[in-house]
Amino acid sequence: MSYRLVVRDSAAKDVFEAYFWYHTIRPQLGERFMAALKECYDSIQANPRGYQLRKGNFRHVMLRKFPYRRSMRSTARRSSSTG
Repeated sequence: MSYRLVVRDSAAKDVFEAYFWYHTIRPQLGERFMAALKECYDSIQANPRGYQLRKGNFRHVMLRKFPYRRSMRSTARRSSSTG
């Protein structure tokens, strides 16, 4: 089964702010953050139910090497990143 990842506007804004913060510290750090986020999103899309179910119908995914977490809600047709 193929899953589609939908990133809400509020989550996209949060990503931009985190990227900008890391980029101001060191540009390469911002790029590494985005690469880790892409890896996270790819993993979610490949297996959205592979993460522990937490409060309600939400699952939480931590990025590797960054203190950053994505929360998602999985439905039958798609996974939605909520921030």
